[in-house]
Amino acid sequence: MQGDLVALGVPTDVVDPDRLALQAALLAATDLRRFGAAVRVLSQRLDAAQAKLSSFDIGRHQHVCGLVAWRVDGAIFRATRALNASIRALSAGTERENRYLARVHDTFGQMLHQQGMLADALGEYRTSLALRDPERDRFGLAITHGNLGRLLMDVGNFREAAEHLAVDLGIIGELDGSTRLRAQLTSHLAECHLSLGAIAEAHELFSTSHALAAADDVASIFATLGL
Repeated sequence: MQGDLVALGVPTDVVDPDRLALQAALLAATDLRRFGAAVRVLSQRLDAAQAKLSSFDIGRHQHVCGLVAWRVDGAIFRATRALNASIRALSAGTERENRYLARVHDTFGQMLHQQGMLADALGEYRTSLALRDPERDRFGLAITHGNLGRLLMDVGNFREAAEHLAVDLGIIGELDGSTRLRAQLTSHLAECHLSLGAIAEAHELFSTSHALAAADDVASIFATLGL
């Protein structure tokens, strides 16, 4: 547990029980499928302790509440209310607040995209992208580029989608063990080129995706369909 906290940049010398509850909720929220119920319990504790939390911590807490409401409970209205509360709490404009605020806007964009509110989701992704620190938050930057690229595909803007997907793919390529994700991103990029009439480029990308996915049956299906 302590090693995981250190990896996330979470201080391990926190003695305040409410701060400990927040740090545990932030860590557990990275895997809501396994720890969704635990995060809900921690969030309920933090709801009662908000008066003792800083604005930054309230913003992070409300973001976690929004994630649980959306991804675990399917409660869109409650999730929207929590994410809006998070944005308000993180409005100080400092570097620390802005770095976390980028995550909140990306989450908001994902939820709106899933609900079919594409114009609103587009605005959230663009806001998130503007807040991302390209040096200190490269992988967060990749996530938002990828999410924005997939949304632009949905609205038929394949040229701009390809630009964002290419950035995502370039950053993700730096990660070990990212073969499956690279295969999927390459397949999406190939679809963009195909829609733009760049047949040769699309075929090459689909072939690359298929090669990357050779050891992954699920990802291989997407690549094979493209071919």
